[in-house]
Amino acid sequence: MWHALAPGLVYDGLLTERDAHVFAALCDAAAQLESLARILTPEYVAEQAKAAHYPQAVSLQKHYLKVFNDASTRLGFSPLDRQRLNVPPGPRPDNPFVELNAAEKLFGL
Repeated sequence: MWHALAPGLVYDGLLTERDAHVFAALCDAAAQLESLARILTPEYVAEQAKAAHYPQAVSLQKHYLKVFNDASTRLGFSPLDRQRLNVPPGPRPDNPFVELNAAEKLFGL
């Protein structure tokens, strides 16, 4: 996740050295959620419900989902978050549509 998301966040000015701990929390939460998803199969949850147990893994899942959502909001993952953070919209250099957009402007399309 770090290698996939960090370059874009740095490019947008949303990830600096000061934000590394927030991004690290986001990556850790994503990894924990992925692990918990393997445990919390529908069969496992149904089995626990029959036994009137509330799986601790569900509590952990809720915790890590909150951590992930809080961190993603602070890092501007959604368009609304980016607007709130005053991130100027703009094409990214690795966006394949940048050249298409430039061609449309050039040819008046």
